Amino acid sequence: MKNIIDFDCDSKSQKFLFESNQLDQSNIRLRPAEFARIIDCSKQAVSIWIRDGKITLGLDGRLNPGVAITQLLKNSNPSMLRAKVLKPLVKQIKICEEKINKLEAEIEHLKESNEFNEGVVDEHLSIFALVEDQLLSEIDLLSDSPSSQVILAFLKWLSEVRQCADLPEDFMISDFITADTEALEDKEG
Repeated sequence: MKNIIDFDCDSKSQKFLFESNQLDQSNIRLRPAEFARIIDCSKQAVSIWIRDGKITLGLDGRLNPGVAITQLLKNSNPSMLRAKVLKPLVKQIKICEEKINKLEAEIEHLKESNEFNEGVVDEHLSIFALVEDQLLSEIDLLSDSPSSQVILAFLKWLSEVRQCADLPEDFMISDFITADTEALEDKEG
């Protein structure tokens, strides 16, 4: 089996030459001092992480480096970690957090926009319902008038409906037929 960790003792900084899933599968167990050397941080820092419960030791007093790194990133503020080998992970986490914040802001904006659009749709649906109710209630009166007069009266009535929030109950389309009829007769005459 190929050794996936380079234990070059002459080098001051050890390098991660493995993926975290390889560590989990390899069942490598390290003493805290070895773990500190591999991630290029002090033994005291690892001791503090263990003491504070950020990483846990196994019953044998050793730790799995992949699990320890996962625990460390999960149980602490990654931007506060000074281990050099974790810098790329910390940078990637920061980028992901910024993307998450941007997406959350975008989601909030879309929710507000959606609420506004739903309000507009509800308003239009209420106008359509009002038009339908009004046409049905006046069908007999409107069917006795010429279609051109009914259309002009309806358009005038609809214009008034859009401009007024509170309309009287007796606000009828047929009320506009007489006014429009006189205007139509003046144009034709």
